[in-house]
Amino acid sequence: MKTRYTALAACLAALALTACGSTSSGNVPQTASAAPATDSGACRLLANNEGKGKNMVYRCNVSRVLATPDARAALDSNIPVSFGAGGKYRTNASARSFGRDEAASCERAVVNAVNNLQVRVKKDGGKRLTNVESYAAQNNGRFDRNRMLPAGEADCIVATFQTRVVMRGSVR
Repeated sequence: MKTRYTALAACLAALALTACGSTSSGNVPQTASAAPATDSGACRLLANNEGKGKNMVYRCNVSRVLATPDARAALDSNIPVSFGAGGKYRTNASARSFGRDEAASCERAVVNAVNNLQVRVKKDGGKRLTNVESYAAQNNGRFDRNRMLPAGEADCIVATFQTRVVMRGSVR
C-alpha cells in the first residue's frame, strides 16, 4: 500500500514539474516566427517575472484584438465598442493559458472581457459600450486599482494555467 502512494506521489510531482515549465525560455520574449497563426501580433511582452511559476505581463492593443476573426466571431457586432476613461462596470475575465501561446491566450482574455461588458450592455438595455479601459498590471501578479492604461490598451497577466485581464466600461 505504501509503494502505491509513493508511486502516485512521484507521478503527481512529475506532472506538477511539467506544468510549471514555461513555453518560453528564460527572460527572452518569443519571436514572431515562433508564434502560431492564432497570434495576431496585437499583444507584446512587457515583463517576464518567472520565479515560483510563470508570471508574465503582456500589453495588448485592444483595437487590433477586436479586429481578429476570433473576436468578430465571439462579440456582438450590433454593440459598438469605444474607448475612454471612467467606465462604470468592472469585469475580471480569464482564458486558459496552459498549452497555448501566451499572446494568443491574452488576446482571448481581452475578447472575453469585452464580451462580458457587452452582456452587461444587453442586460441594462443599452446600445453602446463606451469608456472601455484596462487596469494596469503590476509585476507581482496583481492589478493596480489606482492606475488605468491609456485608452485602447489592456494588460494581461499570464500565469501557468490562466491568463487574466481586468477591464471596465460604461453602458450608453
